[in-house]
Amino acid sequence: MKAQSQLPGQEPILENSESAFVFVCRNARMLPVAQSISGAHKLWTLPAKLVQGLQPTLLPVASDKWKPHIQKSVSAKGAAPASKRAAGGVDLWPTRVRQTQTPALAAASAALQSSRPVVSALAPGVVLLRHALPLPVQQALLDACRQAAMASDPFAPVDASSASLSISLGLAWREELGRWEPRSDTGKPVQPIPPLAVEAVARVVAQAAEFLASHGAGARGAAAALPSYTPDLCELRYCAPGAAQDALRSFDHESEASRAKGFPVVLLCLGDTAELAYAPSAAAPASSRSRVTLASGDAMLWGGAAGTPTAGARDTATALERVQAQSKPKELFMTKGCLHLFFRKR
Repeated sequence: MKAQSQLPGQEPILENSESAFVFVCRNARMLPVAQSISGAHKLWTLPAKLVQGLQPTLLPVASDKWKPHIQKSVSAKGAAPASKRAAGGVDLWPTRVRQTQTPALAAASAALQSSRPVVSALAPGVVLLRHALPLPVQQALLDACRQAAMASDPFAPVDASSASLSISLGLAWREELGRWEPRSDTGKPVQPIPPLAVEAVARVVAQAAEFLASHGAGARGAAAALPSYTPDLCELRYCAPGAAQDALRSFDHESEASRAKGFPVVLLCLGDTAELAYAPSAAAPASSRSRVTLASGDAMLWGGAAGTPTAGARDTATALERVQAQSKPKELFMTKGCLHLFFRKR
């Protein structure tokens, strides 16, 4: 804190103040997405987990452009400018310009169809596929997600205590309406799920069902446990490296028909390696958590139709616990952190 009389000629004055004393901030950073704070505080703290998730999104504040930047960055609805709209300031690319082109869709699709992942069943209805997505597929998916994010509302914290940030594709859940809608609560159209992602989901589900069929479930049992489907819901969850310690979250708001058929939740992983915890429900005690380490290109799914031995897997809750820094494939052109794609059928 300094007296106003000390400032002339020493510090750039960015806004007028009638106070005799003011705070001077050096190396200032700003949140590109405004966070709601109750009360009339001039100084405040954010929850530690929220800070962890938002810290990579901080933008430098240039003193000569500070006020216009603020006006552009936060509208009445908290939307970021187009140049920073991806991830609310987190660009999924490490730089704005890349030297190589996005893999052609046909080449990425061919690589996907030729993939031979290492498949294992972790529990009834819970299947892990290592190396499900070849590198060209990972890059093409990431690029498609980045393009969708640039046209979407900014990434926002999953919840007040989460270090993860999320964007919805396909449809967005509107809590105030109690239903899925093609527009977000800001009125912006929700971007479609990339076609390659839809193809990847179909491929992963088919490979998991094939594994179950050859390991005692039979073709009919495997189809009931993991029925094929076209997802219409996708949640992109981004988290920076470090300890996330998110709370367990269930996959809610699907229709009774969707849950009865057992359409699986499919997870595709991109970027840094992450530790994911999962449990039978969000209310399950800590002792009931299972954990799996997921690398870029891995896939995982939870599914099971009503009345089958795997039905309970559909109620699984998940939580991201840790992201390992600098663990992504070197060839993957992606910013630090992990991007998890969760697919469902409403």
